[in-house]
Amino acid sequence: MVRLHISQPLALTSGDELVLQDSAERSYKFTIVSIGQDIYEGSIALAVTTLKPLESTQGDLKTADGAIATIEPMPYDLAEE
Repeated sequence: MVRLHISQPLALTSGDELVLQDSAERSYKFTIVSIGQDIYEGSIALAVTTLKPLESTQGDLKTADGAIATIEPMPYDLAEE
């Protein structure tokens, strides 16, 4: 699971698929778990994706409309040791 900040508000709900592209035009699919409006601008989402492909992204991730998506650190650990 990752936390995404998208620079524009998105009209998505839980279960929707969000496809982002990097500067090399490779696509990355995210399944929205929860999404809401950021208090400053854009949207904040929790989404599920496969992490391994994200290691090779080039440049910014963007929506089809050109909004920049940033993967942000989670405010807590997801796994217990």
